[in-house]
Amino acid sequence: MLVLSLWEPIGDPTKESRDGRLIASTAVSMAMNLRLSEAMVYSKTLRSKQKPNELPSAELMEAIDKARLVCIFLTSTPLTLNLSL
Repeated sequence: MLVLSLWEPIGDPTKESRDGRLIASTAVSMAMNLRLSEAMVYSKTLRSKQKPNELPSAELMEAIDKARLVCIFLTSTPLTLNLSL
């Protein structure tokens, strides 16, 4: 959503106007509600509490998925922005 807020709508710009700041603030709000800013530390904490031969819990898997989402976003956003210029 954050990347979409930077692009203009497709089609006739006179028919539709949108405020990219609204989409950007929604994306940031969603990320904060999902606690994506804490995902890396939380997954590392859960992983350190896990026993060596124990299967990962659902909570740990969710935390790892959120941390991966943050990593993917941080690596793909600059590339996407560079391609759109």
